[in-house]
Amino acid sequence: MKDFEFRIVTPTLRRLVFNKKSTEQVLIDKIPKQHISIDNLDTLNNHYFTNLKKINKIMYRGLPINSKLDFIKSELELESCFLSLKNKVKKNFNKVLYGERIIQIPNPKKFLIGDYKKFIRKNFPNSSYSGFELIPNWHQSVNQNISIRDYDKFFEFVEYEKKFLCYETDFPFKKYHSAYNFFYIINKFPNIKILLPHLGCGIFLYDSYFKEKKIKKKFDVYTSAPKSLEWLTNIKKKYLLKNINIYFGSDHPFNGDTSFKIYKAYNKWKNSK
Repeated sequence: MKDFEFRIVTPTLRRLVFNKKSTEQVLIDKIPKQHISIDNLDTLNNHYFTNLKKINKIMYRGLPINSKLDFIKSELELESCFLSLKNKVKKNFNKVLYGERIIQIPNPKKFLIGDYKKFIRKNFPNSSYSGFELIPNWHQSVNQNISIRDYDKFFEFVEYEKKFLCYETDFPFKKYHSAYNFFYIINKFPNIKILLPHLGCGIFLYDSYFKEKKIKKKFDVYTSAPKSLEWLTNIKKKYLLKNINIYFGSDHPFNGDTSFKIYKAYNKWKNSK
């Protein structure tokens, strides 16, 4: 069984939080120091692999970083961090852990597409990663004038590389609600295969829009927020499966020990009639 959203705290991410780097306010606000201490992460990982017994593969990634230099450092650290985790899992649980790497799309105001392409092609062979992730509200927190169109060259690159795009929409009550940006992407870049966390923040409820625009594409979403689980329990399975493919994702370790809650709810729903 695969976890479609597993995050790894790199040394650079830890340093940015501990030093309260001004360009990374969302990171600082969301990730308390004690949460990403090495001891706490070891504890959370032990709970995760003890309780989520079916998991043998993770789609792992870091977190968005606005600073270009820190972005590069963190992405370069990620692979060795995954290998360290893999060794711990083998030692402590006698389990082989497989990984699919996801690379962050950077802040387009800080990282030119040409530099980004050079960085990717120099450091990551095409076969070494499965896709990209974009969480635009982390970029908008420091550059509020960012438009979804500022990412067009990055979307073209994702499309050219034939990789997944993990695109984080947000709930309507959030400051940087971005569901409408999702429709922009699928209309302009129809060949990108998009994965949406948090069950797409209810994107499957936009039936009338899909029909109006004659969008027939089936969407892939995954769990990863405890609050999104209400859709699994309150909406009939047959209705959900008409619109989307649903996978398991935990956003571990940033949901703490609720990863097990999400895991249980997903498996119960998956095995229901």
